Amino acid sequence: MRAKVNAGEHLCTNPPYGYIESPDNKKEWIVDEEAAAVVKRVFDLCVAGKGPMQIAKVLTANKVLTVKAYYAKRDGKAMPDTLYRWDYKSIAGILEHPEYTGCTVNFKTYSKYHKLKKRLQNAPENQRIFLNTQPTIIEEQVFERGAGIKSKQTPPRKDRTTRLIFRLALLHRLRRKAVLLHDKQFYAQTRALCLLQLQEQYRYLLRAFYPRRNLKAVRSAKDI
Repeated sequence: MRAKVNAGEHLCTNPPYGYIESPDNKKEWIVDEEAAAVVKRVFDLCVAGKGPMQIAKVLTANKVLTVKAYYAKRDGKAMPDTLYRWDYKSIAGILEHPEYTGCTVNFKTYSKYHKLKKRLQNAPENQRIFLNTQPTIIEEQVFERGAGIKSKQTPPRKDRTTRLIFRLALLHRLRRKAVLLHDKQFYAQTRALCLLQLQEQYRYLLRAFYPRRNLKAVRSAKDI
C-alpha cells in the first residue's frame, strides 16, 4: 500500500465517471469522451451559478443518462428503471472529484478504528497529491470555482432533533391508519417504533442539556 502511494498510483479500484482504464495498462486512466462531455457540462452549469439540485433538473429534462444507466449501457448490463432521473448527490460527487484536473489524491479519507466502517474526511495536509497522472478533463481554475460555488449552494442538513420529530409524526400517522384498517399487528409494530423514537429523542436531549449525566440510568420511553 505504501509503495503504491509513494509511486502515485490510484488506490481506488474503479476510475471516476469520465475516465476508463487504459486497455494497455489498467493502472492508467484515459478519458471517456461521452462521459467527460457530461462532466464538463456539469461544471459549466455550476460556474454559471446553478447548484447541484438545479443541475440535476437540467440533465433530467434533457434526458441525459445517469451514471448508473450509462455504466449499464456501456457494459451491456440490464438497464435501471430510471434512466434520466439525476440526483443532486451524484452532481455533488462529480463536483468534488479533484481527479478531473489530472491529479491523483490518495488518503482522502481515514478510519479511526479498523473495525469502524465509516470513513472520515482527512485533513488536506495529510493527503498525498500527485500532479499530471492522467489526462485533464477540467481545468484547475474551473474546478476551484465549481467546488466553491457548490459548497455555498449545498442545502444545509437538518439537525437530529428535526429528523426525530419528523419520524415520530410519520409513525403517529401510520398508527392512525392502522386503527382505521383494523390491523392490530401493524398497530403494534408502529407503536413499538414510536417508543423507540421517543427513547432516542429523550437520550439525545439528555446529552445536549446534561452531558455529564450517566446515560445508563435513563428511563425507557415507556416510563416517560
